[in-house]
Amino acid sequence: PSLGSCIESGEKVCVRRGHATDDWFSRTYHKLEESGQIVRCDEDPWVCALRQECSLVVQPVMLYELQRRNIKYNEDCSMSRVSVGTLQYIGGGWMTKVDYGTKCTSLLSDALASHMLALQAEGDLDAYMDELY
Repeated sequence: PSLGSCIESGEKVCVRRGHATDDWFSRTYHKLEESGQIVRCDEDPWVCALRQECSLVVQPVMLYELQRRNIKYNEDCSMSRVSVGTLQYIGGGWMTKVDYGTKCTSLLSDALASHMLALQAEGDLDAYMDELY
């Protein structure tokens, strides 16, 4: 199945409230707002899926790969991607000057960006900022 066919059949989609995937998905599939098919979760969207609030979760691929291996969210190993391709590339990184030549800063930058994206997607960065300010 494809994401489009799942949406057309009326399936509900969980996204993390206020995150980049929520913004993008709501903008791209704005008609789903009216039909009530978008479920915004204040916690990990997989928690909402476990409560059967939705049957699809939209999130960054890296988080999907982590949750797919998590027995808490995928006890019966039935989790699978609906669409093979990436829905939207959401990049980021501001930590290092990338040098693909003689230094290893590109490797460091990619590793840091991956971990920062995970912290942001899980809401940890916002929590840390709230603690500091």
